Amino acid sequence: MIIAVPYDNGNIFPKFGQTAFFKLYDAHDGIIRKTEIVSTVSKSHGALAVFLTQHNVETLICDSIGSAAQTALRLCGIKLRCGVTGSADEAIRRYLHSYC
Repeated sequence: MIIAVPYDNGNIFPKFGQTAFFKLYDAHDGIIRKTEIVSTVSKSHGALAVFLTQHNVETLICDSIGSAAQTALRLCGIKLRCGVTGSADEAIRRYLHSYC
């Protein structure tokens, strides 16, 4: 399962549509196997859902996200968990502990 977070300097970037980077977590059986930081430079706000789909993201964990972006993610089949702040790595560990 690939999980993404809008990323900045170790933390979840607060605004989904303005993030310059996503950190991608490849997790299986509740264990993070691999991480990667990918740039969103030159991606428009509306293209982020497609961008995440191209990276095989199944779940997005973020803080703030607009309704249009939420709809775009759902249409792409990406699960969404909003209102999460702080350390990106810790948020992923909590998510995996709760859901896997």
